[in-house]
Amino acid sequence: MRSKSTSLNQFRYTVHLAAFTFSLSLLAGRAHCGPVGGKGIHRTKASMPSGTSSGLDYADTPASSTAAVSMATAIAKARYTLVGRYYSNPANNWKILTSTEGKALSAKGLLVFVVYENAGAYSDTHTYSNGYSYGQQAYLYAYGTIHQPTNRPIYFAIDEQDGYALSEENTKFPNNIDFLVGVHDGMNDAQVSKGSGAPTYPIGVYAGGDFCAYALGASYGQPGNMKPLVTYTWLCASSSYPGFQQFLASNKWSLWQYTITEATNLKINNVGIDQDYGRGDTGAFLVP
Repeated sequence: MRSKSTSLNQFRYTVHLAAFTFSLSLLAGRAHCGPVGGKGIHRTKASMPSGTSSGLDYADTPASSTAAVSMATAIAKARYTLVGRYYSNPANNWKILTSTEGKALSAKGLLVFVVYENAGAYSDTHTYSNGYSYGQQAYLYAYGTIHQPTNRPIYFAIDEQDGYALSEENTKFPNNIDFLVGVHDGMNDAQVSKGSGAPTYPIGVYAGGDFCAYALGASYGQPGNMKPLVTYTWLCASSSYPGFQQFLASNKWSLWQYTITEATNLKINNVGIDQDYGRGDTGAFLVP
């Protein structure tokens, strides 16, 4: 773990990818990254890929326990099994998953997956210090309010136009990696602050295809103590982003957001929803 006293312009870390290794010097709304230019994928539930589960995500927190139960009931009736919700800065309480809402969803047998996002995440917000702060906020909320089970991940949004092609890695991807390293350190320190036996929350990423593939194949740390950068990926809806089709076809995604409400106007209980497929272990959980 990086010492807090280490200057950013002096610290170096190594990122390992499947095909090559390189070193990087560290220099001092809602989760959807598309559709860009109207090119998002918008399929129906009838085209559900084999071996997947059906889910949705939404940003509007129910205003009351009654509304939470009503939303959960409607989602279950529509035969979804996964529900994506938000962690965020407390100022964004309009979209944050509450314990009451989580328990209402779980009472209907719905599994919840979570993503941390403060706003549309552009590359200029992807700093180590922001990642560290967001990681701490996410861990403490998951631990203290939601009582998220151990070994269930928190996804972090790399959305809007940060899903750049690998050819632009020197200007965009290092920012995103720096941000995710900060997330790791912030979450690790928050876990240590809760003492022995505190739960571990792996990290996932919500992003375009190229960055999902890049992050999934990367590890970070010091030589002899390398760790996976991410262990779960959520592929965003925009098919115009570089690497979308390749990563979709790879079946390495944990979640795929295949429609967004701005394009489909789909709603449940008058709440706009995006639709998702889950493959294998999505990291979703029942809220205790």
